Amino acid sequence: MRHKKLLLVVFFLTLFIFQQVQAGGTMPTMGNLHQLNASPASVGILYDPLYVYVYKLVPPDQINSGSVQIPPAQCEWPTNDYGCGSEPPGSLREPEGFFRVAEDYYLRNVLPNEMNFAEIAPDPNAEALKAQAVVARTVASWKSAQQPEAIVRGFNVINNSTQFQVFIPGTYNTYSNYQTDIDTALNATQGQYLSAGDGHTIDAEFFADVASATGSDPSKSYLTTVQDPISTSCIVSVAGSHDYGMSQRGAIRWAKGNECPDGTGAAWPVKWNHQQILVHYYTGVDIIDDVTGNKVAPDDRWNLLNHQIPSVMDSGLSYSTFAAHYQPNTPTTRQKGGAVVQFVTIPILEVQHATFGGIS
Repeated sequence: MRHKKLLLVVFFLTLFIFQQVQAGGTMPTMGNLHQLNASPASVGILYDPLYVYVYKLVPPDQINSGSVQIPPAQCEWPTNDYGCGSEPPGSLREPEGFFRVAEDYYLRNVLPNEMNFAEIAPDPNAEALKAQAVVARTVASWKSAQQPEAIVRGFNVINNSTQFQVFIPGTYNTYSNYQTDIDTALNATQGQYLSAGDGHTIDAEFFADVASATGSDPSKSYLTTVQDPISTSCIVSVAGSHDYGMSQRGAIRWAKGNECPDGTGAAWPVKWNHQQILVHYYTGVDIIDDVTGNKVAPDDRWNLLNHQIPSVMDSGLSYSTFAAHYQPNTPTTRQKGGAVVQFVTIPILEVQHATFGGIS
């Protein structure tokens, strides 16, 4: 038993060191031990309520769908104009034309317009949708703070178009088959946002789909190119103005553990939860609770891209096992589907059978 405990300590310490080296991090010393549990980030930085202009939008069957119609026209209810939805968004309209919209209401009517629910199902844990919920919450506050359409009487106002996120009031009411999924995703991630370690939200860009690897935005360290090996075999649907940040169909693939978002492709060796999906697509970020300012995910997290753990391992030998965390542009030891997969060799001290993380 003592040898097994020692093995586990060596195993996870090796994984932690590997992840830190691959990620370009520094190992904690007595001088920087505080970095393991950094001080809480700023609290109460999310915009709630949000301040939103609700415009008539370009319909889905036209070019630039979801953008503001030209010339811009604000919605009046009742109406059948696309983008206006079935109801005003909650509160009375301000004299300048914008609405104060509770964040919860806003997100419930963003998610159905930004994710393909037909592809998400079945996903009983709604992991891809949870990832999108954190992203949508992050985007709403970052855009409000950094790129509002207007600042009116001190209020940072966004709008309901693709310039920000497609927000159509009342959409949630028309998705009766998916309301439980939406509620689960929002409740499980309530108050959570992405931060690059500066106590603020990030520009959590997202897009529909990617083939093999995402793009990058050189101006933002967290929007770097990442390999997406699960998105190399199934037909991808590449569209949109950019390819950096989170691939929505890629997130669905990882949540399902399948090379095709609709589940018709080959099974992948691992599945990811929403936290793993987020730290995969956004480099070096933390998931922060806005109420406490504390990190939701640990610093020493790592994602499995593939695994090859033998069920029986003999003492005195070394085994090539799974990737602790992979980064692009690092030495290659193996490839899957044309994408780089990193492997690390773990020395086995003394054990005949071991189980790690449910994989035996």
